[in-house]
Amino acid sequence: MNRTGLLVLLLLLSGLAAAEVFTIGTGTDTQSYLPYDGSQDYGWSKIIYQASELSGAGLPAGPICGIGFHVANYPTGNFVVNQQVFIRHTQVGFYSLTDNAMPDAAEFQKVYEASFTWTGAFWNQIMFDSPFVWDGTSNLEIMWQNRDGMYSLNHPVFYATVSNENRAVYKHGIYLFPDDEPGICTATRPNTQFITLESTIPEPAVLCSPANDGYAMPELLLKWKCGNGVPTSYDLYFGTSNNPPFLVNLSHNSYPLNGLLPGTTYHWKVVPRNSNGLAENCPVWSFSTPATNQLSQSFEGTFPPPAWVCQGGANWTRSGLRYTHGQASAYKHAVNFEQYILSTPQLSTANGIPLTFDVFFSQLSSQLEILYSDDRVNWTILQNIVPNEENTWESKVVDLSLVNGPYYLGFRTGMLSSDIYIDAVIGRF
Repeated sequence: MNRTGLLVLLLLLSGLAAAEVFTIGTGTDTQSYLPYDGSQDYGWSKIIYQASELSGAGLPAGPICGIGFHVANYPTGNFVVNQQVFIRHTQVGFYSLTDNAMPDAAEFQKVYEASFTWTGAFWNQIMFDSPFVWDGTSNLEIMWQNRDGMYSLNHPVFYATVSNENRAVYKHGIYLFPDDEPGICTATRPNTQFITLESTIPEPAVLCSPANDGYAMPELLLKWKCGNGVPTSYDLYFGTSNNPPFLVNLSHNSYPLNGLLPGTTYHWKVVPRNSNGLAENCPVWSFSTPATNQLSQSFEGTFPPPAWVCQGGANWTRSGLRYTHGQASAYKHAVNFEQYILSTPQLSTANGIPLTFDVFFSQLSSQLEILYSDDRVNWTILQNIVPNEENTWESKVVDLSLVNGPYYLGFRTGMLSSDIYIDAVIGRF
């Protein structure tokens, strides 16, 4: 019997009326080592969830068909292979300092073994290969094994909650899987979703990037997140027609594109699905790639790029720490006593072409001013850009229809302390 058929059968046997998502943990602390640490080659972790908190969150006894973890940053499609997840009932409610060994996997039920792509910044849900049936009274222990063998600088960071007991243990290794090494006990545990089987169709997906009706680089990552409901996969439609053809079915919520044509408008649609059917009334989104003679900069080479200028007491710099396109972005640490400008080459007036770019703020109170000037001396503010979330990449579109050229565009840091990154800047000719 396939996975979907087995889940439906267990749902009927358990008498559950509908699927829901049950969340354990609402903390806003962040950490990068649980359930898995992408900055290391290998690793394992084990986490305890007490029956009282599972029941308190509303989780009923019966089949659990997936788990989710809330990614706090934007790892831009961190792909990992050979990820394994195990679950068992336990009477243990927390870990003593000596209970720091990796458990025997034979004492667990393996529920997942596959590759996975971490995206953000939102809940990433992992649907099990086979459901785990919770008895409703025992605590649960989840063990995660990362056997990928490769580290990444672009790894996920997870929201977490701190308790007064050690409810997690982790151990990570370089070159070899650390199965015989003691782990580190911690009271920090990742915020976690427990997912039961959906008995209704999912709702349409929510767009993350690229911005709808905006511009995007010819090499990019399509990103979305699930709406309400629990999809088990996504049908992706993509093409130059406003009724794009089917491209691929995916188990995760991102898809890389390469080699797109310059000066071309593309349309795409995501249709979530589960065993009950397809989401309805899914929107068609679009983006355009820049023409060959259009402003298009992702800060891959020398910095500042040719004809770009840094202004202020301390210059903007090129950073390879965070980016959405290529391997670099422009970075500046904003301070409360001075502002710093990074300005574009001189641009002409090209009606209908906005300024599109990606921005990352480390603080929710941050801001970035978008300016224009005909001499790089006297600047006028076009728009103040503020984050919707901190520590995540966001795509922004600025209307340039009221700006008469030729002129320069500027990115000026606000007067609040924050790390600011910009990438994938696309504008007029």
